[in-house]
Amino acid sequence: MNEQRCTTLNLLHILGKKWSVPTLEELYYSKNNIQFNELNRRVAGITPKNLTSTLRELNLLGLIKKMDMSIGNSKRIEYSITKNGELAVSLIKTTKEYGAYITNGEERSCRSRKCIECADFKNL
Repeated sequence: MNEQRCTTLNLLHILGKKWSVPTLEELYYSKNNIQFNELNRRVAGITPKNLTSTLRELNLLGLIKKMDMSIGNSKRIEYSITKNGELAVSLIKTTKEYGAYITNGEERSCRSRKCIECADFKNL
């Protein structure tokens, strides 16, 4: 029997991972392709190993695109967000706004900070 997973639960599973949201947001707000080392610097607190696995999964899911920009002996890999990734970020934005709404605005400052800076995020 071929069971299909619920797409909603699948999306929540992906976005619920600790580094998925900050990585997607960094790629979204950068507006340009980003190399691995630059992305590793921008996503505060992430290890190269965690970034590698997060990028691999997001790429497999079609939320980001991995591009080989190598020229000759110079190997260069860059990452960018896809249209599906942009849609995921719009869901993240809506979720943040809803979180502010249901907490009577107590979390309004969240919109001006990256999730990685949030004390609750650091305790995950």
